[in-house]
Amino acid sequence: AELLRKSASVAQDTGKNDNVRVETELSGDLPLVVKSDANWLFMILVNFASNSMKHTSQGSVTISARRAGTSHLRLEVSDTGSGVPAEFVPSLFQPFTSASTNATSVESTGLG
Repeated sequence: AELLRKSASVAQDTGKNDNVRVETELSGDLPLVVKSDANWLFMILVNFASNSMKHTSQGSVTISARRAGTSHLRLEVSDTGSGVPAEFVPSLFQPFTSASTNATSVESTGLG
């Protein structure tokens, strides 16, 4: 829970967008301890949330956690942005690609 809140706080601070708030949603049945690499998890969540901030002009970015079975967690970053254009979906996860258009262009390396 603390890792998600810290990630949300950093993303909010680095996003520099007062029209977008970063929130956390935690299910009530999360374990007290999770075995993971907290530093990597933090960097991943901040990266995803920061990317969402770049592509959301107003509304919210939500970092959520819930159980996925008996021994796994599901972490999600969602936003109220416009989404990925359908014609770009086949190029997702290809290095150095970006769905930005001139009208909605934001600074991006396309590294994911």
